[in-house]
Amino acid sequence: LLFFLAGTAAGALAGGLTVQKRLGRPITAAGFGVSSITLLAVASSPVPAPWILLAAGLAIGITIAPLTASLLEWTPGTLHGTASSLLVMSRLLGMVIGLGLLTTLGLHVFAVATSAVPSPLVLCHGAPTCSLYEQKVLHALQEEMRSIFLAASGIAGLLTALACATIRLGFPAVTENPGQ
Repeated sequence: LLFFLAGTAAGALAGGLTVQKRLGRPITAAGFGVSSITLLAVASSPVPAPWILLAAGLAIGITIAPLTASLLEWTPGTLHGTASSLLVMSRLLGMVIGLGLLTTLGLHVFAVATSAVPSPLVLCHGAPTCSLYEQKVLHALQEEMRSIFLAASGIAGLLTALACATIRLGFPAVTENPGQ
């Protein structure tokens, strides 16, 4: 997680720079797209390379500032503090709900994958554990993680499509600022 979190922090800083250059929307779409691809790569690998985790963090982090700027575009200046606070609260609530849903999915996949695995006492002929049992449980854990990252990749893909649609529909840019 160190590589992922370092990438997220660096991406958030880079995202702030993109807002200053009026590149927020395309960078947000690209960030969600890259995060979808990198999360798919994490799902496909039993042990993801550190650079994949770093890239996933960068891609997710780079979307933070442009999304905030987009909200502030549509908010009157007198409500910027309230809008920013509600955005942070919504992001945190979304993380909690998303984590809960992904955990539920993962635990279901794990339960299904382990339901066919006999007890270690049966599989290991009376021993509390053996390499065959450990391999089967490890496989179930890998399936659990794979399902979680596949779902996260799909969600990032949907966010990519949504971000691209806002660009294509031509919503006002920061310079037009309807909120003021």
